[in-house]
Amino acid sequence: MELNRERIREICTKENISGVSVAVIENGKVSKTEVVTSKKEEGSMTKHSVFQMGSVSKLVTAWAVLLLHKKGKLDIDAPVNKYLTQWKLQSKYGNADNITIKMILAHYGGINQKSYFGISNADKLETTLQYLSRKKVKVTYEPNIKPIYSGGGYVVLQLLIEEISGMEFSTFVEKFIFSPLDMKGSTFDAKKTDSSNLSNCYDFLGHRCKRYLYSQKAAAGLYSTIGDMSRFAIENMNPNNLVIGEMLEKLQKRYKRTFPNCLGCYAFSASKKKLIASKGINRGWFSCILLLPNEGSSLVYLSNSNRGQKLFSVLAKEWMEDNCFFISREYEKFFRCTAIRQTLCNTH
Repeated sequence: MELNRERIREICTKENISGVSVAVIENGKVSKTEVVTSKKEEGSMTKHSVFQMGSVSKLVTAWAVLLLHKKGKLDIDAPVNKYLTQWKLQSKYGNADNITIKMILAHYGGINQKSYFGISNADKLETTLQYLSRKKVKVTYEPNIKPIYSGGGYVVLQLLIEEISGMEFSTFVEKFIFSPLDMKGSTFDAKKTDSSNLSNCYDFLGHRCKRYLYSQKAAAGLYSTIGDMSRFAIENMNPNNLVIGEMLEKLQKRYKRTFPNCLGCYAFSASKKKLIASKGINRGWFSCILLLPNEGSSLVYLSNSNRGQKLFSVLAKEWMEDNCFFISREYEKFFRCTAIRQTLCNTH
């Protein structure tokens, strides 16, 4: 797949997208990387620019949980309450002790709090336990029936990781995931971000907005760069995964065949191929990783604008067609492919 820098810039300028970092991976190696800004933002971004990753955080969190499973510290098929001592998950159905870790990873736990808006005052960030003790994260939907997207469930997993490891969530991930993969520009700790490379961010209207912060790190708090996310994408296609090993196959398997939900990501099948996807949206940020593990192909896309979804739709369709992967209409919404066609007509 070609990344035409000038064409990307034209779309950014036309659609009021402040900037994007894009990487194409072929045969398990980065083949192309482009960092492009609209004309008004020229020179404001580099390959070292830091982005918020939104819900791509959940894929990293799933790695952390699977790593603890691999080490024999927990069993993902066991109830999460078995391991929680400082706080317990509650259910309006009285079945909280039946909610397994695996259910939560795949959004089948019936837990509330779909997403988070973040806060602008760093002094108001809370520890995991403080947040869970104050907020009513609980089972409010019948569990294990169908997926109900839940950021709250991942905050429960954040506490689980801390209780099992005896380490703060950010510290655990940096030591056991980011460090082995040489992801030096990545962190869940907002105070550790490289402020000199942290991008400005822009909302759906194209207006510059505040960089919001998240106590719900496991759900939405990841910061990273295009280089680090490319390394992470490659390792998500490595059958000899350096961190979670054979657990990668378990992570990328659908929880139930009828829905695309896996553990921290989604799986789509078409053209006798399997595509793994992880997408994140925070206020002012958009990101997505698409993987074809068997082909060693990936598209990594980061934008410091919510309007970045428009360009992603164009590039995602081109990348899928280039790899002979044709998504069914049932799942077009995930990739916003219905919006792609008009955009393509306007940009060619």
